[in-house]
Parts: sequence; C-alpha cells; structure tokens
Amino acid sequence: MRYLKIVPGTSVDGPGLRTSVYFAGCSHHCHGCHNEHSWDFMGGEQIAP
Repeated sequence: MRYLKIVPGTSVDGPGLRTSVYFAGCSHHCHGCHNEHSWDFMGGEQIAP
C-alpha cells in the first residue's frame, strides 16, 4: 500500500479536527477529477508492512 500525503490536524475533510491520509491509486479516472496525480498506483511512498 502506498500513500501520497498525511495531513494531521485538518478540518477540511469533515467536521472537527482529524488526520487525513491520502492513498495512491485510483482506477475510476473520473472526468474532471481534481486529483489526477493520485491515479498512479505506484505513486507516493510505500507503507512498511
């Protein structure tokens, strides 16, 4: 599993403060996607098992 970004203390992704983890890889490829850089399953950093 690979992650693109970890954002501690964010209030953007829902109510209250939280830590958001953005993972690499998406096969939907939606038209108008605002995160096309996340489509690559080999992007980001590897999470150690």
